[in-house]
Amino acid sequence: EIVATQRTQDLLFRPECVYQTYKQHIRTYIPLERHVNEGQSIDVFEKKVIDGIRGGGAIRGYITAEYGYGKTSTGLYLWDCASSNNILSVPPFQLNKLIDLIIASFGWVRYSIGRKNPDLVNEAESIYESIIKRNAESLSKKYDIQISIANRMVKDKPELLDLTPSEFIEYFEKMTDIAKKAGYDGLLIIADEVQQYIEPEIKAGTKDPISPLFDVISAILTRKKYLNFGLILIIPQKELALLKQQRGDFIHRLLEVSIDLS
Repeated sequence: EIVATQRTQDLLFRPECVYQTYKQHIRTYIPLERHVNEGQSIDVFEKKVIDGIRGGGAIRGYITAEYGYGKTSTGLYLWDCASSNNILSVPPFQLNKLIDLIIASFGWVRYSIGRKNPDLVNEAESIYESIIKRNAESLSKKYDIQISIANRMVKDKPELLDLTPSEFIEYFEKMTDIAKKAGYDGLLIIADEVQQYIEPEIKAGTKDPISPLFDVISAILTRKKYLNFGLILIIPQKELALLKQQRGDFIHRLLEVSIDLS
């Protein structure tokens, strides 16, 4: 069965619907037991991710295969297993813009801790709002517009947000801290459909999408042995080959936990 990956806005505004939709699919999923080339099974991969997050590994990794091999299903299985092992896990969502990492994870963190520890919801919202405010101020100065207009623009079109790698890692640290305050062992983000982030920008030739993602991954790497956090990308082999070709060092930074389903 083909699984439709939920949009970022769904995790922000319709998290309960996302939860029920994904859970229905999970109930019919059976992980493959056959070992693949690297000697990993899906269960071994899942355990590596969970243990790495608990150990403060600032985990970076990917799930890859051709279309139809069950990448999203495997991502959902990882999400379900991590959640069952007390990791606040953000389920697969479409990564169209890099800022989706922030928006989707905020929506899911707010939803998850709202069910477990509602007192922390305001703190999570404050962290997200501070990002909106800072970027609205920058937008206001850059285009010489009123701060109220800039603030409304950023809220209506979050894709206008332009964060630095240091702002991404600051956000991941703060959201991980909130997850731990709520009683979780760490935070996991699973970003799907990465080709939708890479391909349009490359075809348009207007912007390099790989370098900003590389910078965020590199920033996460600086928190290894310190941060109970993980980022897993779900990416087709075509785009993975492109990353290897253009930025071989990018893949080296993602090799800590990876699995090729083919």
